[in-house]
Amino acid sequence: MPRRSFNVAGLTMALVWGAACAQQGSPRGGPEDRRPPVVVSTTPDTFAIVPDFNGAIRFEFDERISEQVSGGTLDEAVVVSPRTGDLRVRHERRSIVIEVDGGFEPDRVYRVTLLPVIRDLFSNQMIDAFEIVFSTGPTPVPTTIAGIVWDRITGEGMADYEVRAVATEGDPSVHVAMTDAGGVFALRYLPSPMEQGGRPAGRFRLVAFEDRNRDGIVDPMEVQGS
Repeated sequence: MPRRSFNVAGLTMALVWGAACAQQGSPRGGPEDRRPPVVVSTTPDTFAIVPDFNGAIRFEFDERISEQVSGGTLDEAVVVSPRTGDLRVRHERRSIVIEVDGGFEPDRVYRVTLLPVIRDLFSNQMIDAFEIVFSTGPTPVPTTIAGIVWDRITGEGMADYEVRAVATEGDPSVHVAMTDAGGVFALRYLPSPMEQGGRPAGRFRLVAFEDRNRDGIVDPMEVQGS
């Protein structure tokens, strides 16, 4: 079977200073709720610097949320970058709680994205992803690699593809982002490059792929590009 090909295009590097029930259903009575659930607080707070952080990340909502996400599993509703351990995601009455096996490593800037697959008890779904950035050591520097994953044949953006970035030298950590409905991705708050002779020393190799079997591995038969 011929493999479908696509490009990872438009890459730029910018350094800018500056209680669960056995059976769940919609509540009855009262006016119909059409508002999506909204994140009202997080732990830790965004841009917090917490050198000894070894707890759980929490996204708190303004209302009760469903245990069922709109696509995939609850574990797949969260992206933590860099990827330093397997995720354990659990549902609580009004919150999503995330833990990382082995805890969060020191001297890292973490970016945690809650994908827009969370729903309330009336099946109203989040409109946009919600992201926080926090540090276990260094001050976050707003570096960005952004681009588009698009199909070479149709020219259309490829949604829900995983994009990974690994430095060509030094730290082997895997930084992760997902493409949106238009195929656009942004890897933000990467380790800032050091200037050497007026040229940035930080370089990353990127690969984008459709993780069809949800195993977190770039399999040879999965659509991919770099």
